[in-house]
Formats: sequence, C-alpha cells, structure tokens
Amino acid sequence: MPKRWLCLRRHALIGGISIVEENIGEVLLPEGKYDEAIKYLNEALIINLKQDNKDGISQIYSDLGLCYLYKKHNVTALNYLQQALNLGIANQLDGDRAEALTAIAQYL
Repeated sequence: MPKRWLCLRRHALIGGISIVEENIGEVLLPEGKYDEAIKYLNEALIINLKQDNKDGISQIYSDLGLCYLYKKHNVTALNYLQQALNLGIANQLDGDRAEALTAIAQYL
C-alpha cells in the first residue's frame, strides 16, 4: 500500500475518533454529566487542534462553553464561547450560530 494512502487512512481514522469523542460528550451534556462530557470534549479538541479542523474546534469550544455554563463556571464558559464565536466568524459559519453564541455570551 502506498505511503500516501496509509497517511490518508490514518488521518481519516483519527478524525473518526474525534467525532466519536465529541458525540459522547454531546450525549453526556443533556444528562448533566458535565465533568465526563468535558473529558471527552477535551480529547476531541486535542485531535481537532492537531488536524487544524477549525469547524470542529469551534463546535467543541461551543460545547465546552455550555458545559461550564451549566456548571456555573461563568468566566470559563464565556472564554470558550468567545473562542467559538471568534473562530466561527473567522470560518464564516452561518449567522444563526454566531447569533446564538453572541446571545449566550451576553447572558453571562
């Protein structure tokens, strides 16, 4: 198997792991298992940062912000939500999401 193919395959597998980690975190969030959700989201964040996946990073920052908001760690929540918003604007995400993040940040 060509080396380039192996590299692409490895990249895809790592990306898949990141998606699974993020999904687990998102499932735990509404169950009120915030510390557990944060653990999985941070694992997904590490992978997305290594792959420079800005859309993934923005989504995870948003999820982490919600976790900390529900834990009443408002300063940390605001930090993550601002990072998600800034990255989202930089990536030109849809306006609805940017508006939602702005509204949450103003709430804090």
